[in-house]
Amino acid sequence: ITIPAQKILSCVLRMKERYGITMIIATLRGSRNSRILELGLDGLSTYGIMKDESKKSLRDKVNFLISREFLEQTDDSFPVVKTTPLSRGILFRGESLMMPVAVEKARPVVRRTTREPMPEMPIASDLFEKLRTLRKEIAAGQGVPAFMVFSDATLRDMCDRLPRTPEELLQVSGVGLVKQERYGKAFLELIVEHRLNTD
Repeated sequence: ITIPAQKILSCVLRMKERYGITMIIATLRGSRNSRILELGLDGLSTYGIMKDESKKSLRDKVNFLISREFLEQTDDSFPVVKTTPLSRGILFRGESLMMPVAVEKARPVVRRTTREPMPEMPIASDLFEKLRTLRKEIAAGQGVPAFMVFSDATLRDMCDRLPRTPEELLQVSGVGLVKQERYGKAFLELIVEHRLNTD
């Protein structure tokens, strides 16, 4: 649950710790609720970042984070959710977090990795680690969680496509114009260097 937890905690921070569970869930799921739009929450980078999760699944995760004291809920008539000092470990120090299997859904990632072509794994794995290192450095410099730069799935797609130009990078899953302009140059330089060293 580490990555989902990072997304939830990051969303709470970007919402300035002013809202309750329902609003947090609505923002994470990309709700077009008039209140969300009126408050401008659809402009947050975490808006819709967990759109494939059900409301129940997200509520379970938020409640779990509260129970483990990574989040806290105020006792006001309109309870607000805030982060605690414990959350910094997950967000910025790479600490992992386990959640009971009964609540957490099975992840499809395992099946996806088994379908990767075996001959390409050594090269892809080497480049993947280089890309992860670069992502970590950029994230640390900006004070944001690594997944907010690019997800692991995006880095794997970079390994498969090996883009050489900004246009080719835009074809990579998870790379939009904003991220291409913000991070593209550094990642493209690393990929080109890797290709030169392996050709």
